[in-house]
Amino acid sequence: MHARRTRRVAGRALVGALLALTFATTGLAGAEAAPVEAAAPAPVARLVDGANAGRVQAHRATDRASLEHAAEEADEDVFVSVQGSCAPSAKKTGKPDAVVFSMRKATFDWVLTSTSGYRKTGSAKVKRDGVVALKLPGLRPGSYRIAVTERGASTPVSDDTFEVRLCLQVKASCKAVRFTNPASNPAADLFYGAGDQQSFDLTLAPGEVRSVRVDDKRISYSAWAVVPEDPDATPGDEEDELDGPSPASLGLGTVKVDQSCKAKAATPAQNAVQTSALVGCAAGTATGPVTFEWVAQRSLKNRTYEVFDAAGSVVAQGSWTRGKPKTVALPAGTYTYRAYANKKAQPFEETTFSVLGCVEVTPVCRALDLTNPNDAVIKLVVVDPALFDDPDVDLGDDPESDQLQERTLAGRASGTVAWTPREAVVLAFADGPDPDARFQQLASPFPADEDDLDGLPRSTVPQDC
Repeated sequence: MHARRTRRVAGRALVGALLALTFATTGLAGAEAAPVEAAAPAPVARLVDGANAGRVQAHRATDRASLEHAAEEADEDVFVSVQGSCAPSAKKTGKPDAVVFSMRKATFDWVLTSTSGYRKTGSAKVKRDGVVALKLPGLRPGSYRIAVTERGASTPVSDDTFEVRLCLQVKASCKAVRFTNPASNPAADLFYGAGDQQSFDLTLAPGEVRSVRVDDKRISYSAWAVVPEDPDATPGDEEDELDGPSPASLGLGTVKVDQSCKAKAATPAQNAVQTSALVGCAAGTATGPVTFEWVAQRSLKNRTYEVFDAAGSVVAQGSWTRGKPKTVALPAGTYTYRAYANKKAQPFEETTFSVLGCVEVTPVCRALDLTNPNDAVIKLVVVDPALFDDPDVDLGDDPESDQLQERTLAGRASGTVAWTPREAVVLAFADGPDPDARFQQLASPFPADEDDLDGLPRSTVPQDC
């Protein structure tokens, strides 16, 4: 299904949409993203994760409100959500999900086919503003296509491809759970945890086996096939959030984990701690705020962290507590972060990040002069703050408008953006986010309160000149 790029969003969601536009047009938006609760506590980390997940969430939607919103985003009266599934083994079946939302009363016919010659048909009646699930059969692992057509029409309202894969194998043991991604599967994005505030994520390569520490009696998990990027996709294809195959579920459920047994202390290989951070920018010779937050198993002891500069000197250190953020101030530069626990010499985590210099914004006559003080390439979104107050923003099919501009600045480069609104907000961030989306590197100031859009720095742009 092809969606027109219509945006009707407000407040925090608008900022997320702006970031989504930039990431999508540069091909940085992943088909899968860590869940919002597993991201950094800071606003941009959540917004970017939510933006990257937009396409997947539209495909996964099954409730009426989400489907109606997806139809509005696509500027269509009908929206079809299709989700691939998984089977326990090659000889067993998995049941895919397909749901139709329609703003009008109608009957829809569907045709399900496979690359091996399989064919199945069916139909479903939908009431006005109604949702109905298509009664699809159980299917063995393979590639499939489903076309849905409104009765009497010649063109399908949707034509989606999806796959049935093998489910991840899950086995619990003493204070641990082992996840196995079958070798025939693509890479798998795995999310697990005992609660929204303590959620972990992993990416498992085909055939990879990973045993993780679990200090809770019960955890929930979900896994999704990673959809590879299309190297031949055009910018227009990349902007269309709903292009490409539907994501395949590789399993979800709950697991009971024995906590009455005796187990050795957690090790770095068991993914017992995950650190996220919002890395603020430094203006001139000032420092930038770096806010860390930790998701960790409760049995970890002697929890400490260190931050090293490029020369190898310790510039920040201390103890950490899961669920409690901590902010340190660092000047512009490149750093190495390490997290330790259980008196282990080997770090449980090690990540390299950069505190960027804030992009310099100079208002001139009906324009903004922008200067990148960094060696790194910087992505920018310039937006009219009036959009934050509009409850029904519609940017139309073209994200470029008088109220929204996107730019890329090469290292140490400058540029000018023509600007007719009287105010402007500039959002800037590194072009090339952390692969795990846990350390978000900003090149523009951002309020600590994610809901405080009034806290975004605004520039007054002369117009009577």
